[in-house]
Amino acid sequence: MLYLSSSSWNNGDFHAFMRAADRAGIHHIELSGGFDTAPNSPERLKQYVDNGFVFKVHNYYPPPADGHFILNIASADEPLRQKSVAFARRAMDLARGLGSDIYSIHSGYAAALDLHEGGEHFALAGNGVSDWNAGLEALARSTHELCEYGARHGMRLALENQFPPETGNNYSYMCSPTDIGQAMSNFQRHDNFGFLLDIGHANISATLLGFDLEDFVAAALRTNRVMDLHISGNQGRFDDHDLPPLDSPLVQLLQLSYGSVKSASLETRNHAFADVAAYYQELKTLLGQEPI
Repeated sequence: MLYLSSSSWNNGDFHAFMRAADRAGIHHIELSGGFDTAPNSPERLKQYVDNGFVFKVHNYYPPPADGHFILNIASADEPLRQKSVAFARRAMDLARGLGSDIYSIHSGYAAALDLHEGGEHFALAGNGVSDWNAGLEALARSTHELCEYGARHGMRLALENQFPPETGNNYSYMCSPTDIGQAMSNFQRHDNFGFLLDIGHANISATLLGFDLEDFVAAALRTNRVMDLHISGNQGRFDDHDLPPLDSPLVQLLQLSYGSVKSASLETRNHAFADVAAYYQELKTLLGQEPI
């Protein structure tokens, strides 16, 4: 099924977004960014489920009421790692309460980061990149803890591939085919572990790190652990969250991947919602689903 990410909404009003989605015939929603505040009451969100909506939860949702922070399950700073894991457990609980069996999360960063541009982007803080291996160890601890928690509650965990910055040292985990292989080796003992394959992120990584995008997607699919997909457009340098042309290589890779995964989310930002809704319906048709 094709979901629409809540990050496609521009004005910060969650309930206005839900009304607009309902009018557009879009009832599969990935709860993610797009809001300064959002309902964190499962009962309020369940009212939408009762009215025909289907939700899944991704990464930083709902935003914490006591102030924003950078979610980083790979942080070598143990208090931040523990805070991030606790947040992810609550998000898993929310997803399960809404009838979903999957929670996806960014793989984390080997650096201390600050929020910039209203929280839309990160920037290096302090002395920049920390110890890469220490972050890998933190990511491993967090992933094992979350997989074990998920297994006790009937939930799957999907780590999302990321991308390096255009300039400077890479501080993002899970960017390359080697990273995918390493994660598979580390976590395959957990039956509920898998990947969220973000094709837009992979496009940036392929451009900046110099590997073949199609090979990356094929390697991820060969693990048989790709649980979900993200699609958005970019020029291979920055995570623009554009609407990729329906005949573009990125959408062609989505079609290739969707056949075995059967779940994807359209992520876009800074577009008129009417344009997003029309594109969503066209993409649904392309994936073999009936438009509304």
